[in-house]
Amino acid sequence: MSAVLAIASGKGGTGKTTVCACLGAALSRGGKRVLAVDCDFGFRNLDLALGLGETAVFDSADAINGICDVRDAVIRHPKYKNLSFLCAPQDEKKADFAPASFATLLRELETEYDYMLLDCPAGLGHAFDCAISAADRAVIVTIPQTFALRDAQKAADAIIGRGVSDVRLIVNMVRTRHISRGYSKNIDEIMDTVGLPLLGVVPYDENISAYQNRRMDVMDDESLMSARAFSNIARRLEGERVPILKIRNRRLR
Repeated sequence: MSAVLAIASGKGGTGKTTVCACLGAALSRGGKRVLAVDCDFGFRNLDLALGLGETAVFDSADAINGICDVRDAVIRHPKYKNLSFLCAPQDEKKADFAPASFATLLRELETEYDYMLLDCPAGLGHAFDCAISAADRAVIVTIPQTFALRDAQKAADAIIGRGVSDVRLIVNMVRTRHISRGYSKNIDEIMDTVGLPLLGVVPYDENISAYQNRRMDVMDDESLMSARAFSNIARRLEGERVPILKIRNRRLR
């Protein structure tokens, strides 16, 4: 049976979709069967983050509405044999189904994957409700900025209020120089503000957008501290005791 993990943020711009894509790649490289599910109805981007481009023929709404079988809507990643993808509808009007229908759709696949990673939309609303209705655990992705922390706290409260008790925190785009100079809260202060236990810390990495723009795989470059951070987070999801990566103040290549 799958572990269904909602990856949420509360606010856009935290790198949530990149986190979802990189964790999917890291878990699949570790031998886990992973389904990455784009839940941002009308504003999908997970296909691009996974390097798939416009390859989807069907989406989750097509499967729910009986246009196709859900397995016909699932795309196998050409590089990672254990990683698959389920696309969100590009037209938000297609997603007028009930959250329970979305949860039922994913339950059809629960024996075929070890993890389902649900890339939630920014903020709350119908698509967020659909994702959380299917999830049994969640991760909140935030960045060390005051507005993002406030929205992360709201998202955490909303998820816990919907009955998901296992909710953890990833702090993304961390610059230790900013923390040391007092420009942003430190990790302990961020945890206290959001009120969640820490799953991982990912350094700010100027290479990520460059890699994705060129459809290059961040997880292929083990010299990147961000890639190592995502690999460590995947290991923690598997229950390993892995120390938090020490982020150095240096320009990343």
